[in-house]
Amino acid sequence: MKRLGILGLIVVIVLGTGIPGARAAGLVSDIKQMLGLSNDPPPPPPPPTPLERLGPPPFLLSMKPLEIPVIANGAVQRRLSFRLRLSLAEADNATLSERGHLLHAAFFQDLMVYAPNYLETHPELNLMAIKARMKAVADRVLGPGVVKEVLIQGFFER
Repeated sequence: MKRLGILGLIVVIVLGTGIPGARAAGLVSDIKQMLGLSNDPPPPPPPPTPLERLGPPPFLLSMKPLEIPVIANGAVQRRLSFRLRLSLAEADNATLSERGHLLHAAFFQDLMVYAPNYLETHPELNLMAIKARMKAVADRVLGPGVVKEVLIQGFFER
């Protein structure tokens, strides 16, 4: 009987000091979480990595340079050189491979009309307006949504 009393006393001492000590160390809440007995909300998901936030890299396609002569009074007054890049919606685009030469010709034709007329009334070109015009031309030639954006990589005037 004495042994049973001593054993009971040891159990009470161990439980009395062990559980509060485990709670203070954070072990009891961890055990409750592992067993699925926790009332705490689950931790928030980790923040997305930079690659997940940005998505896939854009697909950019460089075009051949466009050389536009500005003719006034029967003589070449200036030469405009444009280097364009196309930001495409899809990396594998069959439409552009079939109609790329038509797009280049349409860009050239549009700039041959627009640039001399604009330069008659303004001292220099508005590149933002040209960018918007080239996007409209690309949508007309290739169809809407094939080209996301027309980027002017370089512009030079002689």
